[in-house]
Amino acid sequence: MNEHVYARLVGYGLAIVPRAPFTLERLGPSDLPIRVTHGQTSAVLATPSHGPSDLSNVADVAPGPTDDFWSIETSPFEAVWPQGFTVHHDPSGPPGFYLQSAAQALVFAQGPYPQAKIPALERMAAPGQALCQVHITGLVQWVHLSYSIGAVPWVQRHHVVPLGSEYRVIVTFQAPEAVSAPALIAAGPFITSIAAPRGAA
Repeated sequence: MNEHVYARLVGYGLAIVPRAPFTLERLGPSDLPIRVTHGQTSAVLATPSHGPSDLSNVADVAPGPTDDFWSIETSPFEAVWPQGFTVHHDPSGPPGFYLQSAAQALVFAQGPYPQAKIPALERMAAPGQALCQVHITGLVQWVHLSYSIGAVPWVQRHHVVPLGSEYRVIVTFQAPEAVSAPALIAAGPFITSIAAPRGAA
């Protein structure tokens, strides 16, 4: 029995539903070509009109939005696929994916949750983490934390992103401190673009 996939990649007139376990990666600085990997099998989408059939062993492809960028769409939300990050299957449940960069930066979303159930930002620090900064202005609020893995300093930032008036998505970013600044900038389009989906995943 095939494992359920909660996320799909949409844009350029296509809706790509990868088969689990999967990874989605750009092969250069542009949105195309991309490689879709399912287990030990991979295939490349070169252009929107040349390549969809080549994905038949790793994904289901249907017509989708004509945006000239890729979005990751799930049932509760969609967001821009940020440059510099590969999309990885997450078997633990919805939304069913996480993002990872070559520099070990990790981004994952949780929720949505009712706004009333979101804990105070200063209470999001885990044992061993130091509270560095709390940002409560603007649409996206966040808390910045620091900790160490072995002798390597890491940072973690939890973002509370509005999804309509009643719900919030928590987007967590974490990375080695040495690479965190550019990685956080690269992850920004994903965090700030979270919105209700235009279609069902």
